Amino acid sequence: MDFSFGAALHHVVTLDIADGVFEHDSTDMRTQWVPRLGLLIEQLRKAPSILRLTYLADVENKSLVEARIDAIKDRIMAKWKQVGNYELTIETEVFWRHGGPVDKGGLSQ
Repeated sequence: MDFSFGAALHHVVTLDIADGVFEHDSTDMRTQWVPRLGLLIEQLRKAPSILRLTYLADVENKSLVEARIDAIKDRIMAKWKQVGNYELTIETEVFWRHGGPVDKGGLSQ
């Protein structure tokens, strides 16, 4: 009897990012962080992996955090489409240092 479930083991590669990776109030990565994406792609090519993208948010606006995550995902996927050798899955998660986005009065929303 032969059972084939088509299951594959994937490594989980985690990329932790925060406000300091980006230009002030922008989705543009700071110059010094851009080469790190190449290193990430090299790591992902070693074996089928799932990329877990986590963002540690502090006092950023929630919409800016979401835009930054989307921007970095787009950059990673653009690079991956050029050199990737399997379908890359990217999971995202946001951790708020204060439990949630901070409003102008300093209270969590």
